[in-house]
Amino acid sequence: MARLGRLTWLIVLLSGVWLAAPAAALDPRLSIGQLKHTRWTVEDGAPPDIIAIAQSKDGFLWLGAGNGLYRFDGISFEAIPAIAGDRTRSAQITALFFDRSGALWVGYRRGGLAVYRNGRWLPLALPDVARPVIGFAQTPDGAVWVLSSRLNKPITRYKDGKWTAIDSSWGMPDQIVSSIATTRDGSLWAVGWKGISRLARDARHFEHVKDGEDLETGEHNRALSLDRSGRLWMLSADGLRLVFDGRNFVPAAEGAFSNFTMPARYLPRLVADRDGGFWASPQQGGITRLSLPGDASHRFEQRDLEPFGMKEGLSADNASALFEGRSGEIWVGTASGLDRFRSTSVIPMPTLAMEGGLATLALADGNLYLESRDALYIVPRGGSAERLVAGVGYIGAACAAPDGSVKLLINGELLTVRRGSIDRTTAPAELANRAKECLFDGAGRLLVAGADAGIWSYAGNKWVRLPIAGINFNNNWATTIQSGPNGRIFVTLGGLGLYELTGEHLKPIWDAAQIGSISAIDSLDGQLVMGGRFGLARYDGKKISVISADEQPYLAGANSLTHTATDLWMFTDRGLVRIPHTMLFAAFDHRAKAQPRLYGLLDGLPAVLFDPNSHSIAAGADGRVWMSAPGGVALFDGSRPDLPREAVQPVILSLATEGRSYDADAGPVRLAQGTSRFSIAFTAPALQRPDLVRFRYRLSGVDANWVDAGSTRTAAYTNLGPGDYRFDLSSSNGAGWTPSVSMAIKIPPTFVQSIWFKLVIALLIAGLIWFAYIFRLRRVTDRVRASLEARLAERERIARELHDTLLQGFHGLIYRFQSIADRIGDNEPVKPLINQALDQADAVLVEGRESVGRLRGRGSPCDLAEALTETAREAPTERAAQFNLTVEGQAVALHPAAHDEVLRIAQEAIRNAFRHAEAKSISASLIYLPGELRFGLSDDGIGIPETVAKDGERAGHFGLVGMRERASRIGGTLTISSRAGSGTEITLSVPGRTAYFSVRKRWLDWVSGRVAGIDDG
Repeated sequence: MARLGRLTWLIVLLSGVWLAAPAAALDPRLSIGQLKHTRWTVEDGAPPDIIAIAQSKDGFLWLGAGNGLYRFDGISFEAIPAIAGDRTRSAQITALFFDRSGALWVGYRRGGLAVYRNGRWLPLALPDVARPVIGFAQTPDGAVWVLSSRLNKPITRYKDGKWTAIDSSWGMPDQIVSSIATTRDGSLWAVGWKGISRLARDARHFEHVKDGEDLETGEHNRALSLDRSGRLWMLSADGLRLVFDGRNFVPAAEGAFSNFTMPARYLPRLVADRDGGFWASPQQGGITRLSLPGDASHRFEQRDLEPFGMKEGLSADNASALFEGRSGEIWVGTASGLDRFRSTSVIPMPTLAMEGGLATLALADGNLYLESRDALYIVPRGGSAERLVAGVGYIGAACAAPDGSVKLLINGELLTVRRGSIDRTTAPAELANRAKECLFDGAGRLLVAGADAGIWSYAGNKWVRLPIAGINFNNNWATTIQSGPNGRIFVTLGGLGLYELTGEHLKPIWDAAQIGSISAIDSLDGQLVMGGRFGLARYDGKKISVISADEQPYLAGANSLTHTATDLWMFTDRGLVRIPHTMLFAAFDHRAKAQPRLYGLLDGLPAVLFDPNSHSIAAGADGRVWMSAPGGVALFDGSRPDLPREAVQPVILSLATEGRSYDADAGPVRLAQGTSRFSIAFTAPALQRPDLVRFRYRLSGVDANWVDAGSTRTAAYTNLGPGDYRFDLSSSNGAGWTPSVSMAIKIPPTFVQSIWFKLVIALLIAGLIWFAYIFRLRRVTDRVRASLEARLAERERIARELHDTLLQGFHGLIYRFQSIADRIGDNEPVKPLINQALDQADAVLVEGRESVGRLRGRGSPCDLAEALTETAREAPTERAAQFNLTVEGQAVALHPAAHDEVLRIAQEAIRNAFRHAEAKSISASLIYLPGELRFGLSDDGIGIPETVAKDGERAGHFGLVGMRERASRIGGTLTISSRAGSGTEITLSVPGRTAYFSVRKRWLDWVSGRVAGIDDG
């Protein structure tokens, strides 16, 4: 390091042409100390020993470090996994290069190289892998040229899948080559121990350039860099020189612009930035920049260089990588981290070491005056600040006089400052350290707001304290004095608001309660604009208009106001706010939403001002805005275009589930069966202002609308089911949302989640419902059958009792009467009567036996039909009616109880039809179905009266009621439909299980019976 300090080395500016700086580039008029420097050390997550830097088309910064490859999005460093199972390549990466297809070529210290494309490694077998890869280049034919540190054949060409070693047959002598580069004409340039060689486009032979300079000194540490205009520069121990002007080779005698030497221990690093400046590093002692304008005859000396090392804030002195980013920023890779230098909208002015705020005014001659605690500076239009007065003490107030001089109130003196002269006048002792602000009114009178000393005027060399009545200045300081609409003079009093000064009186205008109090005031287009803690106010001479900070948050906490021809500028506790006049007045007049531009620390602001100070910001006639804060003085140059916000493009990085991660570059993601949660990592490379980037996302099928993620770069989802999803991501830098990028996600169902499983479950549920229905039906049927069996048992008991008592006794009586009859002679007149009585008794006994048999027995299949036919034959009727009975199905024996109930219902229906219907035709049907017995009766009679149909019975009659009760007892359904004049239809339906004496059980009936604990015998 000491050797480096003794050496005078480095860089000159691109000579000859002064190029206008693009808005996003590094302004060559600024020193390195005025650029925004940011560093990321190893403690911040940066990789160690960064040797190579490149940038991909999507904006990521790629870093080749001592422990592998990294990707940087402006926020975090992502380590790229090495080639799986590879043991041939070292961890240390020495060179990076993106070819025109977007593939990243990675050179290793040991092991050759590899290509990284779309998230996958493509190992390439470099013919000689013993020496480090130190550089890459690509020519228009698509060939990639690889430079290693070999002594023999250091350059190797890769084209169409083939490697070619560049040897003497190509005109390249055996030598160490330290740098290669391709110029816009398609030529490949190489510089080594033995000089400079050039391979013209499509040529097969290098041309050794005759330089007129002895390069064959064994010194091989040289670096090439192409500038914005296509010229090629070379940095060596002998300094910096132009090698190629875009058309022709430039000999050493014509191309050298520096008078210094540099160490040759390591390969130097050189970057020619787009503004004509140069950045260089010998890999020790930090970096050096030179960005001063010059011409072809100028030789830059050591004093022209701008060194920047650890003592200035660089992460480390051994800077091994230099790179210019797409937006013009400069990146430096060191042993301890990563550094960035970029332009900002607000330019720090380190040479103005002002301790206090700025009291500023543009004078008639267009100059701007800045006051510090004990000095006054003049800033000519477009020029630099020049100190006019120093060592005069604290300047309380400063204002411009109509004659072009500047009035300063310092302690107990009034100073009149002109270029080259200072006049002193004694000021009132009451104003010592009390003066806050001053101005000249229309009569040429100097007015001074003297805090608790009140308001003073100075005219004709005489000071007068204005005798303002009703104001206690001890509690309400006069803080500002300002000209306003129509030249009127206004004063702000702390805690009391705005007053108008008329003669020697203060007229209250507004109490300022809506904005908290007035902490800043400015006259804009003849109107007063006032700032406070809770918003902005405007006074146009007639009324007050207020914009609340609740509606416009950027307008809160204004500590100082100034304006240029187009914008109002505010210093707030959030930073520097810039509002175009048209936008501001639209907000006042129409409540339009203001969209001001906010400049903060990352925009170059030295610090954010929290203490109210109306003198901390001012604008000059040249459009430049000066500001002072505890961190120093800064400048916004209105003549420079404001830095555009870098474009951001969202990138989906990966999807992670429990125990596994999926790379987004691999295409549609198919997750494991049954996955119910995942998280998605995303970003948007923003290497200058990542703090401005905001995200929104949505997952189709889950999110109905966009989810505002703010600056969060992860989205998590839970309780997901199988299906096809699409994750959409969009980003914004504050100037609108980008088109979204998407990731397709598929979650296959498990068997339990599949449609087949759902069908099985649906069938099972249907089966359970059917089983429950059958089970319920079985229970109901069994209850009916149990009731019928009980009735049948009772009938059998009655039959037994009748048989054992009545019939047997009756039979004994008949025998005794027969015995008596046998003893009576045939000629006795009573004998025929007794025989006739005995015959009738036999008939009754037979009928009784038959009745008892019916009580005990089971009806035959034909009994029901015959009984119904007999009922129709015996039915009383006043007119002849044709009766027809139809039997369908195979007649089977009925359960005795069901047989009787069905018979009684059918008999009642038939008798009613004959008795009341006045029908000509009566049709009946018996239908034996496997699971049902159905009886039907219809006639063409007069129908059932409406009142009977409505009430369900005929007054004083119980036929219909009895029919329904009988049907209910056997679990049947009785339906009667009739309309007056349209006949009547009666349908009886009885479940087969109840009606039939014997029913074949099905397996489901058996199962339900087992579950219910019922045994049907």
